Amino acid sequence: MSREAIATVEAYFEALGARDRERILSHFAPDATWTIPGDPALTPWAGTRTGPEEIRQSLTAFFAAVEPLAFELQMILRFTVADGLITDYRVFEDSLGITRTHLGEPLMTTPAAPTPTWTSDELNLMAGADELEMAPLRRDGTLREPVPIWVVRDGGDLYVRSFRGADGGCVAHGPREP
Repeated sequence: MSREAIATVEAYFEALGARDRERILSHFAPDATWTIPGDPALTPWAGTRTGPEEIRQSLTAFFAAVEPLAFELQMILRFTVADGLITDYRVFEDSLGITRTHLGEPLMTTPAAPTPTWTSDELNLMAGADELEMAPLRRDGTLREPVPIWVVRDGGDLYVRSFRGADGGCVAHGPREP
């Protein structure tokens, strides 16, 4: 990522932290796409928006519903920056968990399963694969059919995403190596 792109993203985060909609929007291209997974009927700031007015609507809904107590990034964000402006913004997060929290519903729980601790060799093997398959647990503890996933390694963390994207229902990360 170029220095200009990094400066654009940093300025965006500064404006977001200040909850300054106009300054936030100043970092987006006129035809920028803003994508936050989820159903806008349940979580009003979710969905795909194009252009400053639609992005403003998403920000307004988000700021009306969320009062920040602290800022800690627990999701994956993808920015595309051209000529100093954000042209595409995508959030990869637990949209179901966020929607349930927004609606005041309890988070889904699954039976406790042992969390694997991977060695560096195992992490390297998984991160180096073009595609893996994962069989997520159902609520009753049985395995679903395996689905292809993509993997990204960040230090000792391994992040996975269903190849179906936000519609795949599978986003997780594994523990740090010992």
